[in-house]
Amino acid sequence: MFIKNISTAFRQTTFVALFPTFLTWLIFYFIIFVPISLSATSSTLYDALKQGLNTRAHTMGQSFTAIADNGSGLSYNPAGISRLDFGLDFQHIDVQHAVYERASTYSLKLPPLALNIDSYHSSSDVFARVSALNFGSVKPRSISWGFRYKYIESSDKDGWSSDIGLLLHTYPFMDIGLVAKDFINTVDIDSTFAIGSAFFTPQKRFIFASDLIYDSSSLRGSSYDLTVGIEFHVLQELALRAGYGQHHSRLGFGFLFPFGSLDYGVKFLSNEEQHMLGIQIGLPRSFRPKFYQTLTRPSHYTFIELGQGSLSQGKSEKSLLGGNKLGSNDLLSLIHTSSLDPFCEGYVIKLHSLSSDLASLSLLQELRLELEKAKKNGKKIYVYITHWATMPDYYLASIADHIVIPELGTLSHLGLTLDIKKTKAFLNKFGIQPIVLSQGAYKTSSSPHTDPLEDYEKSFLEDLLQTMYMQLAEDIQSSRHITWQSIHHYFDGQLITASQAKKIGLVDHLAYWPDLKHVVNKNGDDIRLVPIEAYLPPPQARPLLDFSDYIAVIEIDGFIQQGPNTTNFLFGQNATGSDDFDEMIDSLIKNAHIKGLIVRINSGGGSMMASDQIYQALQKFRSSGRPVYSSMGNLAASGGYYVALGSDKIFANSSTLTGSIGVMSSFLNFQELYERLGISHDQLKTGKFMDLFSSNHLPSEEHLQMIKAHQQKHYDFFSARVMKDRHLTDDEAFFVSQGQLFTGKQAKKLKLIDEVGNFQDTIQTLATKLSINPKNLLFIRKKAKQHFSLMDILSLF
Repeated sequence: MFIKNISTAFRQTTFVALFPTFLTWLIFYFIIFVPISLSATSSTLYDALKQGLNTRAHTMGQSFTAIADNGSGLSYNPAGISRLDFGLDFQHIDVQHAVYERASTYSLKLPPLALNIDSYHSSSDVFARVSALNFGSVKPRSISWGFRYKYIESSDKDGWSSDIGLLLHTYPFMDIGLVAKDFINTVDIDSTFAIGSAFFTPQKRFIFASDLIYDSSSLRGSSYDLTVGIEFHVLQELALRAGYGQHHSRLGFGFLFPFGSLDYGVKFLSNEEQHMLGIQIGLPRSFRPKFYQTLTRPSHYTFIELGQGSLSQGKSEKSLLGGNKLGSNDLLSLIHTSSLDPFCEGYVIKLHSLSSDLASLSLLQELRLELEKAKKNGKKIYVYITHWATMPDYYLASIADHIVIPELGTLSHLGLTLDIKKTKAFLNKFGIQPIVLSQGAYKTSSSPHTDPLEDYEKSFLEDLLQTMYMQLAEDIQSSRHITWQSIHHYFDGQLITASQAKKIGLVDHLAYWPDLKHVVNKNGDDIRLVPIEAYLPPPQARPLLDFSDYIAVIEIDGFIQQGPNTTNFLFGQNATGSDDFDEMIDSLIKNAHIKGLIVRINSGGGSMMASDQIYQALQKFRSSGRPVYSSMGNLAASGGYYVALGSDKIFANSSTLTGSIGVMSSFLNFQELYERLGISHDQLKTGKFMDLFSSNHLPSEEHLQMIKAHQQKHYDFFSARVMKDRHLTDDEAFFVSQGQLFTGKQAKKLKLIDEVGNFQDTIQTLATKLSINPKNLLFIRKKAKQHFSLMDILSLF
């Protein structure tokens, strides 16, 4: 098994593909620089200021200027602080009977700051201690910088010194580091300059690094020194290292754990060996593996926990009360990535109660499709229903190979219901008059401010509900391999005990969560669960020089508005700003390496003006000769559908809710309420329409007719755009432009979309068209402006 894992890990690297580049640089270094590399002497103070105490760096020949990605590594290049997470770092070098009795360093990483204390002690009571404060770039960038202030205490002299460094992410496979050490100091020591390069494969399974150091110090008696080192991850958690520097060979290895790492190395001196040990709590960003494995059993199950409020639709969200919510787009990508991982045996999904609104069903369908593809890749799926499951929960669970539920668990409401609240009569009781004007016979069906549903509206919504229900039922029958005749009478909303569910084939096992291991592994051995978030890639800087071609993805989430993207500070809930969208499109047009664009839509619409601005931005991108595809998520209606019209091809899930082609405006009038409260208004105006949309009095018929006429122009504009962009006849355009909601499957028949397919289908289709690797995907996300209002606070109570 161990040999097999090593073989698999080696095949996953792209070392062979990059070998010519590595070989060229090796020859260049050894021809140009090795002849001028000279021997060197040392002193305690010199070593304290110039030589880092980092086990990983030592075993790589001290070639760390372009890596510098842990706390003690900042002594090689302070710009490495951009690659640090919070954590502690301890390094110890055992050099008894060699140069020093002991040498060690302690580091505390709190980006953008880090603290280091390096100590050297010799047998003759000569010592040097350097206490350093580092600060610089917080996040990885194409160019990151860092500054290091060092307070020096030694048996010779005290004082201070400073280093400055740069890290350049030049290519996707290459970084360059530049550092000037002690360029300003009070201890009368010469400056040292170093340039380093690091070549690496994707995910940094293999790294080749080299440093060229210039030093005019009389203590060293040399001008140049060359170091080289390599690191190879035999497994994701085991790294082997070797290096050569200062005329000494070095070997070492490192173990990576979820909480940190342990490094060991040995330096071969002329008569003895120098041993090194390094311990870290917390991992640097650039050195964090995508997932963790053991040497004895590297396989694992990917763990996903889902419940109401655990997912945001579209992008991931962070908010004060909502916490961190993984975005549905990110989750779909992570499932796709993990399904390609040979060490992932399958998925264990812990399912709490999910949202039951109709729009969420498309998201669940998309998750099922990705999990179904994973099953075709040989992955097993286990779903544990924690207690109670309704139709959305069970629909997702039905894709599993094994469904587990506690003996006291319950299935219920295996069907769909649509509850449309109407508040017009309620508001009228308080003297508040809602005024709603619309174009499209069905546009106001879901508006709370209108009269109860007419029969024709009820009939249409019942058909929509029944269509979605039958889609879910067909998927469940197919996944569970059961006939509809045998189970249909259970899908009427009744309560179904776990025992009944098992008897009729809706679930497979009755067990509690701790006993799930007996279901997955009949021997009852513990199963290794790796959270799906472990597949999130570490933050990466964009390279300065990148010749790869990419497909860009821009997400349209929530309400579509003019101005910037926003998110609610308290609860999350993203909104898409047309101005920010425009800026992102302009930047993509200027980037020749962006060959296509996918617009991922999870929005029920918003401002028509903002939607048209986004539409025009997409036309601008298309005019540059590059295609735009739209991928509809759970909901792409009204303004969300308007935006999709700007693309070359539209994809939607079969249960996506789309359409709602029409125009509606509404406002509240408080005239009667003011009269009851004894509030009067004397309004002076310079024109008869200056009080348009006023809440102080009911609009006149003339006012309403003007609003309707104005709104009709927008409606005509919208429906004409649908007819032109979707190549519909007048009758076809008229039929679909009555404000109805359609499922993705219905929309395909009505020619409103081009293909029924999910997000990954959209990516794969466009990648094939452009002959681009589908992994070359760039999510273009602009940080949203946070906001909250008094109403948000009042809603807490």
